[in-house]
Amino acid sequence: MDIKRKKIWATDEQIAHMDYVFKEAARTDKMLPPLTKKKISNSWLDIPPDWTSYGWDKTAKVRLSPSRKQIDNYDKALETGLKLSVEDRKLIWSVALSMANRSYGTWSRLSKKFRCDRRTVKSNYRGALIKSWIVYDE
Repeated sequence: MDIKRKKIWATDEQIAHMDYVFKEAARTDKMLPPLTKKKISNSWLDIPPDWTSYGWDKTAKVRLSPSRKQIDNYDKALETGLKLSVEDRKLIWSVALSMANRSYGTWSRLSKKFRCDRRTVKSNYRGALIKSWIVYDE
């Protein structure tokens, strides 16, 4: 019988891959449209003073839509997250969402959220990534 077995311990490359999967899913989550539409709070619309000033508003942001591949990877990450325990799921998604658009870590903020030291949060995150790699289906 040819049964594919995964090792119980993941290598650094596999942990980095799972880290990338969840961070990419968090970036995709931020690209998705909001669940509820914004409501107009007043009936008076802002009228620019000059007709050439349309389209040059600093508050207007360009919203990118995710590709099909990104949405498929997002679904895989959600399915993998649902197979984990609630604590691991909260930790992984908190880290991924806090680092979605940053290259640096926010471990001190997360340590305040989880009420422990930042190094403990980091090691718990690594353990949660190992567990997620075990249940991940490629």
